[in-house]
Amino acid sequence: MKRIGIFIFIIYLLGLYSCQSQKDDYQKQTNIQMKIQEEKSMKIKVSNQMSEIIYLLKDNTASQTLYQQLPLDITVENYGNNEKIFYPLKPLDTTDTPLLQEGGKGTLAYFALWDDVVMYYGESHAYSELYILGEAIEGSDYIQELSGQLHIERVGE
Repeated sequence: MKRIGIFIFIIYLLGLYSCQSQKDDYQKQTNIQMKIQEEKSMKIKVSNQMSEIIYLLKDNTASQTLYQQLPLDITVENYGNNEKIFYPLKPLDTTDTPLLQEGGKGTLAYFALWDDVVMYYGESHAYSELYILGEAIEGSDYIQELSGQLHIERVGE
């Protein structure tokens, strides 16, 4: 009887080990997939001599169209009391690109009516022809201070 108990206990431990091993394998695979996705993501850097902002672009047509135009050296302009704008070399293709519903500091959008890219440092709201491009992942506090010439380039290529 004692041997049967020991045998059952060993089987139980082997089952626990197998489950943990499968869990570890699953976690490793998930980490690899996340790393691959991060490497494939479109990141851009907007900078001048004083500041830099890193944006993570959404996976949509307008973002891809902007990404393909980089690098850019452009002039940034103030607009209103919550945003900075610049004009890409060519209009962005908004096919299958969602409209901006609402955003805030760090939101990057495209206003198709005027063909300008908008960097928000304050609140943003839904508006016809305003499409979401991405979000700042670093440096959003510097957007309000941007002025003059900007250099925009891809990150991680």
